[in-house]
Amino acid sequence: MIWPDEAFSKAPLGKGNFGQPMCDRCRRCALDYSTVWADFHYSVYERASCPDGNRDYGTENMTIQDFHALPEAQEAKLTIEETIAVRFYSSNSYAAINNALRDESREDAHPFPAIATCIANGVKKLQAVGAAKKEAKEQRILWRGYKDVDVTRKFSEEGGTGICWARVWQTRRFQTELRNASFNR
Repeated sequence: MIWPDEAFSKAPLGKGNFGQPMCDRCRRCALDYSTVWADFHYSVYERASCPDGNRDYGTENMTIQDFHALPEAQEAKLTIEETIAVRFYSSNSYAAINNALRDESREDAHPFPAIATCIANGVKKLQAVGAAKKEAKEQRILWRGYKDVDVTRKFSEEGGTGICWARVWQTRRFQTELRNASFNR
């Protein structure tokens, strides 16, 4: 088969060249099979390493079972599937999850519905970890960047809560409803 030149492109977010020809949708969603599979395999089957000084710093040589046995994972009561999904999301394949969620032209299911759902459930559970501790009640200022979003003046002045990972398996109809919803309740 002869692939057109435009089938080979740079990965989103400057991650390098994709490993195989891809359609426009796959390119938009960063669905490069070779990268996604390598990251998933690393997350599930390989010991954590720190070859570049950043990835897995401080958790070198840990297995997925070790991550699942961490006190935070146990307190959150994460399933092994949620631990795997959260670990996979911390890899370079996060764009394959995020880009599909942000794709306003997407009318079908998320390309990784089970993984996205496990990430959503795992993150919700992890948010409650340590909530009873004294430090959890102390005020902290956290900064979060938003891409291509207009915020209201009230949000800029008072802050607020965004909707995160809500119904990740939904389609364009839900995204339209979400876009039309008010964050100022």
